[in-house]
Amino acid sequence: MTTDFEPPSPLKITGPLTSVFSSAALLAALQLELFTALGEDVLAVDGLAARMQVGPRRLRAVLNVLVIGRPRFEVSLEEAGADEAPLANP
Repeated sequence: MTTDFEPPSPLKITGPLTSVFSSAALLAALQLELFTALGEDVLAVDGLAARMQVGPRRLRAVLNVLVIGRPRFEVSLEEAGADEAPLANP
């Protein structure tokens, strides 16, 4: 008896999760009036964060989801400690 078992695609789980991130990031951007603060200017994250009076690290998380459609997880060696390797999604 042969069984042609094919494991389920991880997209069944990650697809809805990605949708939640995108929706939450757009809602946060609207509530923070990100697009109004940006206007027609070209600003780096630090400049935009200063204009909006929010932390640049938190703003960068929202922007990553808005631009690339998913969070970008990065941990520097200083943040992770010597025992952990940094994580990064290219």
